[in-house]
Amino acid sequence: MLKTTIKTLTVAMLCIAMACLSACNELQNQRLRKAVEEANNDCPTSLGDFGEMTSVTYDDATVTITFNVNEQYINIDALSQNKQMMKQNLIVAIRNSSGPLRNVCEELDKANAALSVMIKGGSSGKSITIALSGNEVTEAVNATAEEKDPMEYLQGQAAIVNAQAPITIAQGMAISKVEIADGYFVYSYIVDESLYSIDSLRENQMELREGILNELRNSPDTEILITNCKAAKTGIAYKYVGSESGKAYTVKIDYQDL
Repeated sequence: MLKTTIKTLTVAMLCIAMACLSACNELQNQRLRKAVEEANNDCPTSLGDFGEMTSVTYDDATVTITFNVNEQYINIDALSQNKQMMKQNLIVAIRNSSGPLRNVCEELDKANAALSVMIKGGSSGKSITIALSGNEVTEAVNATAEEKDPMEYLQGQAAIVNAQAPITIAQGMAISKVEIADGYFVYSYIVDESLYSIDSLRENQMELREGILNELRNSPDTEILITNCKAAKTGIAYKYVGSESGKAYTVKIDYQDL
């Protein structure tokens, strides 16, 4: 159950372009073209259950990142209908970036490079491309403090998940929605009660909470989420709702504990 919980978190936070940029953190302190070549040599790069990065290229002043995704978790049709939202989320993520990801973005800025992210469904072959011009990358990297709104980032991530919901992430469990409520970034799941017991989750709440917290603190997939939750003084919560009884149990992690 703990593994399923963390897998759900990763799905909810999967902004495809940011996952690719993070995978390419070899850009730090290196020339852009050389770094891209090195990243491409490492392809295909696994993204776990979600698929793989298949190539990274630098042509015509554009860095293009392409990867194949598992359509059990990523709904290409839903994302295609929300391309502007995806683009805006990519811009917001660059504005609020830090650490290795920030170094990646600064290298793009220095080279005045455009960024193109192609997401291709592994089973359907359908694809979506999100593109930022060199000027858009530069503007995002050099955003003022007033433009760096962590709450905007969290709202954008929730919107990406909700555009694809419901998302089945394991037998008997699906993400129904993500929302920001009462000071928490809340993941809601519908749980098949023939397979999982809400009462059992409640009875094992300490083990469940500690397992989630350990994964949050130690998974690179959650670094951007945690950074923005702390900045927005927003905790993370997981709400499990029984499919038949409607019983619910919520695990809450305060932002101070992240």
